[in-house]
Amino acid sequence: MRRGLRPREARNAVFQNPRRKVNLLAKVNARLSKDNRFRKIKASVSQPGVVILEGEVFDEEIKELAAQRVRKIAGVKKVINALHISTLTWLQEENRVTQMLHDNGYQSVKAKVIGDTVFLSGEVRSEADKHKIEALIESGAPVRVGTNLIRVAPGSIF
Repeated sequence: MRRGLRPREARNAVFQNPRRKVNLLAKVNARLSKDNRFRKIKASVSQPGVVILEGEVFDEEIKELAAQRVRKIAGVKKVINALHISTLTWLQEENRVTQMLHDNGYQSVKAKVIGDTVFLSGEVRSEADKHKIEALIESGAPVRVGTNLIRVAPGSIF
């Protein structure tokens, strides 16, 4: 506290100190960097004691765990948890790819998205269809085809 200030003024002077904001952010970043599951989290301090968490985590459990760890840091009064869950993003991308496959007549092909990779399985009538599916998916990025387990089963000659 500064000398000559009344208690309320001294308290406000401490909260207005930009070094205090930086110190809190450094503590938060140090705590989060200890756990690899939090590597995509970006923390910021908007007001004295208010920490905002942004970025992406794997699931709801890790999202809550990150907020809990930050709440335990001295000086943190409130945590705004704006983290996104990557598995939800993967599911949305998987649905988009599946819809694209169905729109192009490939109902027997299944897609599984993990991260930025699509894993394919199912059956098509020709090797050309198999390659067309890969090109179709990769043209609609942000994903790439990882393992293509699509089986070629030529149709009946009759």
